[in-house]
Parts: sequence; C-alpha cells; structure tokens
Amino acid sequence: MDHVIDIEQEQFPFPDNSVSHVFSSHCLEHLKYPLHLLREIARVSREGAEVEIWTPYAFSNGAFMYSHLHFLTEDHYSHMCILFPEVYKTFTGAYWNWHGLTYIVSLNVAIEIHRASVPLDFALKYYKNVALEFGVRMTAHKAEWNRVDPVRYVSMERDGARYELPSVPPIGQPETEAYLQTLSSMSRVLG
Repeated sequence: MDHVIDIEQEQFPFPDNSVSHVFSSHCLEHLKYPLHLLREIARVSREGAEVEIWTPYAFSNGAFMYSHLHFLTEDHYSHMCILFPEVYKTFTGAYWNWHGLTYIVSLNVAIEIHRASVPLDFALKYYKNVALEFGVRMTAHKAEWNRVDPVRYVSMERDGARYELPSVPPIGQPETEAYLQTLSSMSRVLG
C-alpha cells in the first residue's frame, strides 16, 4: 500500500504502536523539521522497534548538496540517545537506544588511509571525505531509558561486511585518564 503524505507536517497513516521496523535512507537531511519525523516514528513504533537511519556523513562532499538542510554526525545521535535522553523523550515521545553506527568508506579511500599509516578511526574523526554516508541502528522505547553505547563499524558498502572499530572512551568516563596516559606513553615512544 502506498501513501503520499507531507512527512514534515502530517501524521503517518499507521496506528500508534503498530510498526516493528523503520528504515530511512537519505531523507532526514532534506527536512526543515526533522523532529516531526522522529515524533511520528516514535508514535507508530512498537516498544523496542528497530529504527535504521542513513544519511550522508557531514564531513563528506556529498553532504553539501543544494537540497540538504542538515549536516549530520554522530553527535546528533549521541545527544538524542546518550547525553540528553529525557530532553529527546519530550521532543519525540520515545527514548532511543543507539545500538550501532556504520560508516561507509570506499575501498580506494581505505587503501590510501592504510598506505599513509593513518588509523582509520583518526581519519574518520579528523579528515574530510573519508566516510561517504553513515547509518545508525536504534530501538525506540516509550517506558524507560537504558544507556546503550553503540558499536561502531566500517564497511565498504551498506550491505557489505562490517568491521568493528576500536572503542575510544568518551570524555568524562573514568577510563579516559588511563586511555590518555596510554596515548601519552605511546607518543613518547614514537618521538
């Protein structure tokens, strides 16, 4: 069944709590009011519904097309799912558990980064045009929030093999000091 609606203003033509999986690809960055879309996803989602959203990665040239209004990164989902879940529950009507993040990096770029001896995680964070797009996997919850730290992956294509990236402790977490000491020790050894 096809429906034509204005997803920035109208309700989805589905009953509350009726959807178990939502997939969006290259839509969110075009919307003037993306919170309306997220509210509607929350409204129609069953408890624990899987939500998968793909957008251009903000630090890629493809993110800057004429019709793109938002330039999305991990920070948007970090705020929504980890840092301010209560605020986003108020905005959207659901808590969001963020389970995974996949960066799409072309094979040629991955080879160049490897040949330059640059860690992929560093390149993703500080270089432009490494990831072309990224996808997030979340679940929607209406009753309570439980912190879930997402697993980060890299892949050469959306449906391709995924490789887990090493985790870096978030700033403010107890293991950060130990991690920084390790980095400091490594930099002294490397000169």
